[in-house]
Amino acid sequence: MGLEQLLQRERARVGVEMGPTRWREVLQNDINEFGRCTYDPDPMHIDPEWARLHSPFKHTIAFGFWTLSMLSSLLYELSGLAPDSAPRPEGLIGINYGCDRLRFIEPVPVGSRIRARGKLVSIEQPEPDRLRRVTDVTVEIEGKEKPALTARWLSFSLLPEATGSLSGFRKKDT
Repeated sequence: MGLEQLLQRERARVGVEMGPTRWREVLQNDINEFGRCTYDPDPMHIDPEWARLHSPFKHTIAFGFWTLSMLSSLLYELSGLAPDSAPRPEGLIGINYGCDRLRFIEPVPVGSRIRARGKLVSIEQPEPDRLRRVTDVTVEIEGKEKPALTARWLSFSLLPEATGSLSGFRKKDT
């Protein structure tokens, strides 16, 4: 499959509900590691005893940015473009470009489960070697009415060998 075929496949998916993904358990160890590697020792997230005594939630909750960071793997699952999935263009790489809109709506309790739903809003080919996607995504919490977060996620699919060297996301000036 080439980039053009991928573009045609993705155009057919614009406006179509994707998901939900499988449920993912929110583990205390994962939240602790996220706090450690981001230098954020907030006890509301990493100290169950402190949270039981002092938090308005009475238990630890996931960092909002941990939940946001889960979008990468959740969107891989929604899109069917995981590195080991087929068919996909050889050498295709995914790049997170950011969010046009992001809202953290409901805290995610440690021990709960999350999953995602999404809808591809648009797909464009701004350059011959890349596709740009806009996807609305919602992360749900099992048993909760409100979602953990909603976002309008921007991403690229690149074929870097098609243009040679890249400087960031753009072609190098020659």
